[in-house]
Amino acid sequence: MAKQSDKRNKRVFLSLGSNLNDRISYLRDAVNQLESQELTIKKISNVYESESWGAENLNSFYNIVVESHTLLSPLELMSFTQKIEIALGRQKKTTESYENREIDIDILFYNNEEINLDGLIIPHKFLRNRMFVLMPFREIAEDLKLGKFEETVNDLFFACNDKSKVLKLRSLF
Repeated sequence: MAKQSDKRNKRVFLSLGSNLNDRISYLRDAVNQLESQELTIKKISNVYESESWGAENLNSFYNIVVESHTLLSPLELMSFTQKIEIALGRQKKTTESYENREIDIDILFYNNEEINLDGLIIPHKFLRNRMFVLMPFREIAEDLKLGKFEETVNDLFFACNDKSKVLKLRSLF
């Protein structure tokens, strides 16, 4: 386990989503793999079901947000989450459009840092536009201030124009 008292420990929030087969099992497996020497899970939101965002022909998603602490750098964290995605069966994208997937893990927040690297933007570039992320995020961190936005998760939730249907389902475990 990551040392909780280590001053280098970074607070991070991850969004997890699945829209294939047994979606609950994929989310559970991903959370179980995230909990490791590299990452300590602190909170897990309830599971929310949402229609696909950005594409109409995809299955509905189950989504959660987890709060965790890590000693990994942002790029190491991205690599770690991508390895979990691959281990759970995620395939490399075949098109530029959105596709169904076993698991998708996005970094929403990394210690209130703003990061803009090739392939990694934190806070997540679509965060303020996605109700399916904001609802579970708000559940576990409504007062969290998000870097450049200088707004809380709650502020982003109420300002979000996404009218997609998002339903709170149940606890993950």
